[in-house]
Amino acid sequence: MKYTYLYCNHCGAQVQLNPGRQRTFCSSCGTQIIAEEVYDKDSVEALLSRAESHMEHGDYARARRAYEGIAELHPYVHYGWEGLIRVKTKDYVDVIDYSDTSVLSSYMNRIKQTAPEDMYDNIKNKYITYAKTVSPSIALSERFTVESRLESCEQDLSNKKEKFEEDKQKYEDLMDEARSKQTYIRQAYEIPATARKIVVWASLALLFVAFVFSIIVGEDFESKFALVAGTSVPGILVLIIGLDYIKLGMSKNEYEHDKGIINHVITSANEAYQERLAQYKSETGKVISLQNKFKAYLSMGQDYLNRQVFNRLMEFDDNHEVDQLFLEVEELLG
Repeated sequence: MKYTYLYCNHCGAQVQLNPGRQRTFCSSCGTQIIAEEVYDKDSVEALLSRAESHMEHGDYARARRAYEGIAELHPYVHYGWEGLIRVKTKDYVDVIDYSDTSVLSSYMNRIKQTAPEDMYDNIKNKYITYAKTVSPSIALSERFTVESRLESCEQDLSNKKEKFEEDKQKYEDLMDEARSKQTYIRQAYEIPATARKIVVWASLALLFVAFVFSIIVGEDFESKFALVAGTSVPGILVLIIGLDYIKLGMSKNEYEHDKGIINHVITSANEAYQERLAQYKSETGKVISLQNKFKAYLSMGQDYLNRQVFNRLMEFDDNHEVDQLFLEVEELLG
């Protein structure tokens, strides 16, 4: 019978795996081993040797590829995950970006799951020391980033307000022009209409006076004729001239047509302005909300920022407790 000899993930001892079996136990430490979790120690050591050589020469790009190879080929071995942390932090020295803190925490979670307890404690201590050292630097960088974004919010608000004021002026100019035309056509219709009434009533009044005079004046034909002619002729002339003038005015149909068009223009312009106003309020409301969050973030102070970064770095630790202030501020920031 041919046996397969592999190595225990926990203590590194050689493990004998019977043909056709998927599970066995390490004879040294008693750890249960699943076939897919065992690894070729020689292969891991070869990749580690290559990675360490690159680390010594400061070639972090090649070292990262070597450690990624270990993590990909042997995910149940902690060496690859630890190496990726060392590469990312340049052996626990370099300050990382705030966005990388969750990546490091995920690596630490994998180490916690795969490394022997004593090795994990050693790596964890180094990592915690590193986190305490770099968290102020990351927090300061994050603060500068937030301040920069706060300035961007203020500039964005200024630009949105300027653009809104321009659009508002356009709508107001359009509505003012329409109202002016509305006044013009009202006058073009109402003045001739009023004149028509005055002419008709004046003409009728003169003719009525002529009729009254024709009755009360004596039988002297010449006197009666002169009096009637003197009052009726001006009335007829006023009626003719007035009606001729009235023809120059706007008809009621024309007035109602133009009035409807202008009212539609005013209504449409006002609706468009209200939509633009609602859009402006919505856009600025979002920016102001974000601006308030940034201000609240900055008002917490450097000590809190350090704590926040450290807590983010320590997310891998299930036993890590976050105080009530942190929870309240996180809720505030949404």
